[in-house]
Amino acid sequence: MSISWSIERIINFQKDKHWADGYAHVGFHDRAGHQYVVGYDNGWVGCLGENERLRWSAGRVPIPESDLHIPADLDRPGYVTVTPDGKILVACFW
Repeated sequence: MSISWSIERIINFQKDKHWADGYAHVGFHDRAGHQYVVGYDNGWVGCLGENERLRWSAGRVPIPESDLHIPADLDRPGYVTVTPDGKILVACFW
């Protein structure tokens, strides 16, 4: 069996902007196909909606690009997962 991969699009990466400049990790998905974003260095998480706009964000400081912000005391969030009953769990490093 052979698997063939292709890149559909690259999000948030430019040669002049690096992770250290605050880029978010966008590799988390749930079974419903929602894409979650983790801003490790800036202490927030969020969910992408249409046109890659943030449907919501959660963290200490509101994200201007987010349609809805949920105050949450997140310190270096690293991973996001969704439980079978729809709860979102965020794992922080500190």
